[in-house]
Amino acid sequence: MNTDQLIPTGLYSPLSGANKQHVKLISEKINNFKKLSNLSWPKILDELEQFRDNQTPQRPDDSVMNYDYFRRFVSKPNSVAPNDEQLNLIYNYLDSHNAWNERTANRAFVSGIEDPIFFSMLEFLDVPELTTANLLNDLPGIFRVYRPTLTHPGKYICGAIRIWGDHKTGKIIYEEVNAIKKQEGREAKSIRFQGFAFRKKEFIFLLSAESSKSAIHLTMLSDNERQGDQYHAMSGGFIDTMGKQIYTGKIFIERVPELDNTHEVLESVLADLDCFDKSRLPKSIQMFFEDDKLVGGVRIY
Repeated sequence: MNTDQLIPTGLYSPLSGANKQHVKLISEKINNFKKLSNLSWPKILDELEQFRDNQTPQRPDDSVMNYDYFRRFVSKPNSVAPNDEQLNLIYNYLDSHNAWNERTANRAFVSGIEDPIFFSMLEFLDVPELTTANLLNDLPGIFRVYRPTLTHPGKYICGAIRIWGDHKTGKIIYEEVNAIKKQEGREAKSIRFQGFAFRKKEFIFLLSAESSKSAIHLTMLSDNERQGDQYHAMSGGFIDTMGKQIYTGKIFIERVPELDNTHEVLESVLADLDCFDKSRLPKSIQMFFEDDKLVGGVRIY
């Protein structure tokens, strides 16, 4: 039987020092907490004592183990015989730090990092530090973006993207605004995506969400043209959602080199954004949207 199921998650926890499963489980949990919190054992013991002193009603004096006994408990739990008060104190301390449930503990740890998704994706994709450093230098700027829109069939959004970097943390931040003026009986609307940019091999990924964070928006760029030491034009595909629908399409992004890469400049171009018939797009971009291949049920961009 899973010992987690035997122990409640409320503020009262009837753990028994005579139960070897309880002793082992508490030892495992406190070891995991140390790893995630990056605290030393003396610091954890000090916090346990403070936690006991702040409890009402207050725990007895012997509810905190001495240091030598505590180190034996965390390294070889079956070699010691802690009492019920000691186990329950440790449990309540861990529970107060959202560290009893391992999933909650991991989530609490990640939430303590600013913009954790960026660093999590670097780890998940195993992106080399040099790759991110190069992208930090080569990608940031203001871009025009062209993509089809589900709400206005046959038309293409001409939006704006700003990508900028934080050289102190290494983050590469992505923001996109798609706006459509009132037309064809539909009201004007504006959508803003915010997220991060990554590169793995020859692919650049733009991972973001709307401000409501109702769904993930993913752009994958595979045909990337450079001018000098900067990415100039990039193209690929995107996946997005609207309501309960999932849709995908091609995307073309082009740098606007004469614009300074600032928040104020991005905001200044928003009034010019809209969606247009394909005939109003530059000829080369028209050809890009016409050139794809359907293989079985899969469209290759």
